[in-house]
Amino acid sequence: MQTELIEIQNIPCTVCQECGLEQIGQQVQKTIDKLLERVAKGKLKARVVVM
Repeated sequence: MQTELIEIQNIPCTVCQECGLEQIGQQVQKTIDKLLERVAKGKLKARVVVM
């Protein structure tokens, strides 16, 4: 099985001011999930995606 490496840059997130934990929102996660579905189907041509 071959694994595709996709780089996603500039993912919008919030950062906790106390501990520095980074979290992404539900809409961003949905967008990433759709990108991964396209990768699995072989429909994403770019190796780097900028959000």
